[in-house]
Amino acid sequence: MKLFASKFGLTLFVTTVIFIATVLLTLFFERCGLAVQDQVRSVQSMKEFVGCNWLFIKLVAMVMVVSPVIEELLFRFPTRFVKHPIFTVAISILFVISHATPKVLATHDLMYFAEINSATIPLFFMALAWCWLYRRTGLIWCTMLSHSLFNIVNFALALIFA
Repeated sequence: MKLFASKFGLTLFVTTVIFIATVLLTLFFERCGLAVQDQVRSVQSMKEFVGCNWLFIKLVAMVMVVSPVIEELLFRFPTRFVKHPIFTVAISILFVISHATPKVLATHDLMYFAEINSATIPLFFMALAWCWLYRRTGLIWCTMLSHSLFNIVNFALALIFA
């Protein structure tokens, strides 16, 4: 039980550090003129779902469960088998690229893969932190929980302040 508590505590600590670091990095990059206007539009479109109970429940399920589980299995679990730091960096870059993919598919513009914006560095930092957490705990559920908590807090703040 003590081991579980220490891994859960580490998970909460890493989640807090990720959240604070991503907020600070995002604010810094926005002040440098690298803001992403599509982030504002996507939050506004999320708010439209609030009135539709079933759609909102689906959206919350995606944010809280489906996305963190699938992304952690795709982007963190392979680091269990390949422990080389270059692989960790490569898989983290793929994580960042995967978050640009919906924009590429919507616009058919491959330049979005190369776009550096206020989300790029924070996403890369999150990916590396979750790789570290997985390596440190050896438990994929720790990264899934951290990812889920991070998404929940961001989702709630976006709905409140956007």
